[in-house]
This record gives sequence, structure tokens and C-alpha cells, in this order.
Amino acid sequence: MIDAKAAALYDRLFRAETAPADPYPLYEQLRSLGPIVRAADDTWLTTTHDLSVRVLASGDFGNDADLAGRVRGGANWRERPALRTLAGMLLMANPPRHARLRGLLGAHFRRNPIGRARASIRAHVDDLLENLADDVDFVPAFAERLPRRVIADFIGIPEADRLRFCDRTLAFNAVFERDLGDARLADADAAAEEIDGYVRGLVASARARPRGDLVSTLVEAADAQKLPMDELVRLVFQVYNASFQTMVGLLGNGLAALLAHPDQFAAVRADPRLVPFAVAEMLRWDPPVQTTGRHALERTRVGTADVRPGELVVTVLAAANRDPARYAEPHRFDVRRRGPRSLAFGFGIHYCIGAGLATVQGEEAFRAIASSGLRVEAAGPPRRSPGANMRSMASLPLTIVSASTGSRT
Repeated sequence: MIDAKAAALYDRLFRAETAPADPYPLYEQLRSLGPIVRAADDTWLTTTHDLSVRVLASGDFGNDADLAGRVRGGANWRERPALRTLAGMLLMANPPRHARLRGLLGAHFRRNPIGRARASIRAHVDDLLENLADDVDFVPAFAERLPRRVIADFIGIPEADRLRFCDRTLAFNAVFERDLGDARLADADAAAEEIDGYVRGLVASARARPRGDLVSTLVEAADAQKLPMDELVRLVFQVYNASFQTMVGLLGNGLAALLAHPDQFAAVRADPRLVPFAVAEMLRWDPPVQTTGRHALERTRVGTADVRPGELVVTVLAAANRDPARYAEPHRFDVRRRGPRSLAFGFGIHYCIGAGLATVQGEEAFRAIASSGLRVEAAGPPRRSPGANMRSMASLPLTIVSASTGSRT
């Protein structure tokens, strides 16, 4: 039986254009209804850490590209380029295909550990921070530019193409929302086609002149395994997308959290060794990805729920990250917090492929901000990007003041 209160909350929380700026009180209302509740005929919601892990780690659950496509584009969803792209991405793959594709990425990371990128990331951070002056909007000036540089270096996207590729990626990402609307889906379709053509060009270039970047490594591995071009293109794009979108959310949400909690910002400034814990807390307290879903592959039980094959269980990661059974004082933002890792990057075989790169960027960015000698102050109200599942800042106005002189930089 559908829980009427859960259905109403589901509708309020997860409509992209009307999603609340602060969903966390509504998540608590949802949690009060039970660890798992039915919100629609074929949809359950979990809000606890334990049940979320159970679903994400279980072989009883997987992804259903056809159902995901029909929810967003109706019976003829395969005619939509954006939905075809989504269906073919690693995040929608089930075993054994998932292991095969993820293994190709593993080959690159074994040759090029994320830690080796720290020095170049630090150089990008220092350059961007040096150019933050007076009144500035942190999102376009820093939160978007840093990952745009870093992941483009990682993949091998030329400087001249980076802004356009980023713009098209953001347009495509409308597909991750529950209710697209015709205009946003049409824009996502156009973006998907442009991205597909561009990445095919990157692959051709890397095949002709290997450069040692991610695309070159993937081309070599894919050719050895006779991987179809469509799968290779979508794998390259997902690496970019996962790393970029997560990072923009982490930087914007994280700095907004520090500005809203000046005592915590002061603690990080006083002791930059707290930065890794602060970044982990930013991800727990206000994660860039709010939910992820899995379809039941067979009849199974999740807590008290009897979940039938094909039904969707939405794990509300942001609510699980504030589960009082898992975290003491879960609504308190505490940069000294120690404890279990949050579910900000998911769990199980679909743990975010961009997690390592995002974490290193976050640590370098906030360490530099904390150690810069600059006083960073809010210059106006922040503005959220539209969307319910992908949570990030569209605008975060700042005033940058020199701590030593008290004057603007």
C-alpha cells in the first residue's frame, strides 16, 4: 500500500524545477515514516544508512535501463539521444558488463595513481586562488574552473574546447532528474549528440597519437578487448561527467557550509590539518548527489518491505548521511568529526569513479583557501542550481579581503 505522506514528500522533494532549497527537514519527515516506505506503486524510499548499504551492496538489485528510459522519455525513449547515452553508461551497467568496463578504468589508474595528480591540481588551485579578487562569484570563478581544468588534463581535452564541453555536459545532466520537461530533454538530446561526436574525435586522435592520458590508455585497452566504439565513447564521457559534476557540488556546497558556520571555518584556518576531515564532513552534510536508485532483480526483502521484481528502491543518500543511528548529532556540521564514511559517493560496485579525483581536488582547494591569509566573506545570498538529485550552487557571491591589511585584494 502506498504511504500517502511518503508519496506527497516524494513529489515535493524530487521535482527538479520546484525542489526545496533546503530538503533536509523534509528528509527528516520522510525518515519519521519508517526506514523504508512505499511512495508509488513501483517505488520505495530508504532513508537509513543500513538499508541504503543493503540495497547498494546486494546482488538482488541492479539497474534497468529500459525502465529508466521509459520514466524519462516514454515508450519511445530509445529515439532520444540523451536517454540512449544514459542507458549505455557505466552507471547503468550490471555484472558482468560492469566489471569489464570498470576494469578498463582500473588499468589506467594502476599506471597513473590519483595521488600523482596532486601537484598539478595544487598548481591549478594556486593559480585560480591568486586571481580571485574583490567581489567575485565563487562558482564560475573557481568551483567550475578547477574541475574543468583538472579533468580535461586527465582526459586530454584541448584548452580551446573545455568551456564548450563543460557547458554541454551540464545540459546533458538534466537526464539525472526525475521530471525533465520537453525543453530540457531536447537540450539534453542536442548535448548528447554533440558530446558523442566530440569524444569520437578524441578517441581517433588518441589512437593516431597516444599521449599517455586516460583516453589513450582506454583506447589501447578497448582495442585489445574489441570494445565497441559506442561503449568506449560513453565510458570516457562518464569519467568526465562523474568527476566534474561531483566536484562543482563539493566546492560550492562545501564553501557555503563553511560560510554558514564561521566557527568551523575559523577552526580549519587555524589548523589546516583538519582539511581532510572537513572535506569528508562537507560530503556527508550536503552531498552533491542526493539519491541513487536500484531496481529489484528478484523478489527480496529490505527491512520490513517485500520488494517485487522490477520495483525501484531509491536510496536517499543525503538522508542516510544524517541517520542518527549512524552519526552523533547528525545535523551538526563539524569539521573535526571522525566516524564512518558517508554515502556521498555511493556504495558497492557503482561507487563513484570520480571519488578519488574529487577528494584530492577538494583537499587541495580548501587547504589553499584556509592557508591563503585571505578572509573570505559572503557578499550576498547563494543561489542553488535547479535540480533535485544533483545538488550544487549556481552562484556564491564573495568578497575577498586580505587578512593582513584588511583591504580587498
